[in-house]
Amino acid sequence: MDDWINDACKMIEFAQSKNGRPPMVVGQSLGGFVATTILRKKLAEMHSMILLCPAINFGPPFHQQVMSIITAEQKERYEAGEVITVDIGDHENWEPFEYSKKATDTVMSHNIEPGWTIEGDIPIRVVHGYNDLTIPYSWSLSNDLQNLFKSKDFSMTLVKDCDHEILSSFNGYKVVTGMINELLQNDLD
Repeated sequence: MDDWINDACKMIEFAQSKNGRPPMVVGQSLGGFVATTILRKKLAEMHSMILLCPAINFGPPFHQQVMSIITAEQKERYEAGEVITVDIGDHENWEPFEYSKKATDTVMSHNIEPGWTIEGDIPIRVVHGYNDLTIPYSWSLSNDLQNLFKSKDFSMTLVKDCDHEILSSFNGYKVVTGMINELLQNDLD
């Protein structure tokens, strides 16, 4: 996770050095978690941010889910610091994956604690699919994003006929591309 965050920070620096201006950052799902984490570090270097079904603070509920389905032997190995393979089963979009205490600790270290705020006034858009079972829109509501981001230019959009793959639906694609165009047009005005 730290590697992803560091790589994303480097990509922002690279984009700014090539274009001479801050980039728009778009993050979906875990990418939304990464984007929010780097926003805390690189706010001044960002033009705007769009979060699609963001997995902000996904660590605790995800960890709880994993712990509830793994075997006693896997729990022992996990606690000993070994990497285990987890199979969530019938859940949409999930294939077996590797899970470790080190990865869990890293994710938990980037959680946004209640009452924290991210200062700054860049435009921030959050888009969620109403039918998203992977990262339900209630997570964005429960994480109180409207108060987390202190930007005066913040909006949250719920797209009724979309799931976690929000760009796969025509309406989701239309909403997101409309936001991108709006943010870029505001930059030109």
